[in-house]
Amino acid sequence: MTAQELVSYLEDKGAVLWAEGADLRFRAPKNVVDPSVRTALAASKAEILELLRQREQGLPPLRCCPEDADKPFPLTPLQGAYYVGRSDAYAHGGTSCHGYFELELPRLDTRRLTSAWQRIMARHPMLRAVFLPDATQRILPATPPYEIAETDLREMDDDARGKALAAVRDRMSHQRFDPGQWPLFELHVSQAQERSCLHVSMDLLLADYRSISILMEELGILYEDPETALTPLEVTFRDVVLAEKELVGQDAWERDKTYWTDRLPAFPDAPALPVMSREVSPPRFARRHTVLASAERDTLARRATDRGMTLGGAVLAVFAEVLGRWSATNHFALNLTVLNRLPWHADSMRLVGDFTSVNLLEVERRAGVAFADFARGLQGRLWEDLDHRLFGGV
Repeated sequence: MTAQELVSYLEDKGAVLWAEGADLRFRAPKNVVDPSVRTALAASKAEILELLRQREQGLPPLRCCPEDADKPFPLTPLQGAYYVGRSDAYAHGGTSCHGYFELELPRLDTRRLTSAWQRIMARHPMLRAVFLPDATQRILPATPPYEIAETDLREMDDDARGKALAAVRDRMSHQRFDPGQWPLFELHVSQAQERSCLHVSMDLLLADYRSISILMEELGILYEDPETALTPLEVTFRDVVLAEKELVGQDAWERDKTYWTDRLPAFPDAPALPVMSREVSPPRFARRHTVLASAERDTLARRATDRGMTLGGAVLAVFAEVLGRWSATNHFALNLTVLNRLPWHADSMRLVGDFTSVNLLEVERRAGVAFADFARGLQGRLWEDLDHRLFGGV
């Protein structure tokens, strides 16, 4: 008896089941839950808890279809936006949504790393994905072996080594992959005497930042211990995308749609910022960041907590405050990317794919309102928005 069948059986007998944290609770008429049923409940506890959580969020059961694994499936709304944005039809278009980073590590064995990465590719279908002109994506059932190339810096002096690293960085940091051609990623190792630099370039059509973290974590596990057997994944990103399509028109989706569409008549535009009109072709984007000292971060976190806020909520409010000071209007919307990994399955948090969604956060900075009150209100608005995330912002 499957978990779903067991739940249906018990409910037919008048039982009520619910989740209480990590515990499964139930009430049932006398003699309904006999020793055999208790044993079945214990054996299926995790699956039943997942079913109950899905119900709470209005999620239908997830269908796993391994026989259709290599059939095309739709792009997510944000994948579609990424795909269209690669063209020159939009301002600052003509480039891909792309991630690049470097990891400085103890000396790597590139062959061993390649072997581990090939196992990762076999485990995560999206690393074998290609994207088609009809707004679909497809998992290739097989690909040629992927070999990680390396640059040997060991005999170079400091100046030559720096130039060689810069050349790899310049080539990979703004790569524009052909979405219809595999692979849509590149790994490269720069070998110094005692250390290695692992360069990772990936088209974000394949994976969000949480997914990339999963890839690097599992790559490290398999590199350190090639005998490790990772727990198999029972569902795929394809299964999730198709399940999300089935949400359209259901009660929970309609509720979230109403939440957003009712606000549209008074919804603000983007911040009216003073920007240069000069066209740049091809566009290049840089990430600006700063790092707080540990003591500063701890102080900010403590003060945020004292005011009923999270650290992330406080930083978001600071960002909105700064934009508001430059904007010609104090009522504007911010385009926030959020991870939208719904609890379809126990494996949902271990899948690789682009689960990113967009939240349009309404910001209004009114005169006379203290910053702490503004920040709390903004955090509350974001949390309310995220409670209606089945209807996305694309």
